Amino acid sequence: MDSAFYIFGSGSHAKVIKSELCSQGKLFKKFIVLEKNEKKDQITLDEIGLNNLKKINAIIGVGDPNLRHTILNNINKDILKKINWISCISKSAHIQDDVIIGDGVC
Repeated sequence: MDSAFYIFGSGSHAKVIKSELCSQGKLFKKFIVLEKNEKKDQITLDEIGLNNLKKINAIIGVGDPNLRHTILNNINKDILKKINWISCISKSAHIQDDVIIGDGVC
């Protein structure tokens, strides 16, 4: 598996996620910037340069839950098969004992 982490997004939320993961010793290859494309409604492996990878570690770095959902729905199924969704939890976060943290949580 690719040891780098890919962040879908480039705004302030993505930067906070990158900063937190870097503080935990995780390495990044790139930010994947998603921009609205009027001609296409899906993001493909070729467009983001991941077609040669078997698996990638990724997280959606967008704060707005509706936009996060839209991005997830617009990721091509070929990419989804290759993604290992990671979570980003700050070391200073206070989390109740009964909380279950799933994949892709920020």
